[in-house]
Order: sequence, then C-alpha cells, then structure tokens
Amino acid sequence: MKKLLTLLLLLSILLSGCGMFRKNTVDSDPTLDTKKIADQLENILDDLDTMEVAIDEINDDELIQP
Repeated sequence: MKKLLTLLLLLSILLSGCGMFRKNTVDSDPTLDTKKIADQLENILDDLDTMEVAIDEINDDELIQP
C-alpha cells in the first residue's frame, strides 16, 4: 500500500509539472521567453529524477522484504 501511495504521489508531481508547462505555453504571449521554458523543462527533469530515485528505493525495499 505504501508503495502504491508513493508512486501516485510521484505521478501527481510529474503531471502537475507538465500541466504548468502546458498552461504557460498556451496562455502566454506567442513570443515566449526561452529562459522561462528552459526553467520549466529543468523542473520537469528534476521531477523525473526524483521519481527515478524513489522507484529505485521501492525496488530495493522489495528485494529486502520477502
């Protein structure tokens, strides 16, 4: 159950990052600031790295527990 909740939390973090990126690109001025887009992409990549670490920890827990 704990593993499922952790995965759901990480998925929600990732989706919220993607939603913020989509909203800013659609609602903003057509001449978007490339720095802003780069920062948003960096945040999404950081979220993905966080998810990868958490999944690795879950996999390690599964190896320890029968």
